[in-house]
Amino acid sequence: MDISLRQLEAFIKVAEHRSFSKAGDELFLSQSTISSHVAQLEQSLQVTLIKRREKKNIELTEEGQRAYRAAQIIINQAEMLQNMFRKEEADQPHSSRWIVLIAYMMGLSIGVHILNLLT
Repeated sequence: MDISLRQLEAFIKVAEHRSFSKAGDELFLSQSTISSHVAQLEQSLQVTLIKRREKKNIELTEEGQRAYRAAQIIINQAEMLQNMFRKEEADQPHSSRWIVLIAYMMGLSIGVHILNLLT
């Protein structure tokens, strides 16, 4: 089962807007890309999530409603995880970046010195 966060985001937006094109507008993706993400999600889950009606009306199936609630939790957890590490990085401004930069510069300096000794 391969489910991506992009598929879940697309599905959530379709469920909220009841429209593939409006979901695409919000996510800056084409309607066909949104439709493809939702279709792939349905295939991975082996269920129909959305009833496609005439005149572009859509409705969530019972499975779609359950999947919508679960997808919201998953996306919220993913955002929380991402924000957790962004906050830690902000609390320690650039310290690890400086260590890497200094080590890199020392390596270059030592390398140049070794090259000078060899020539």
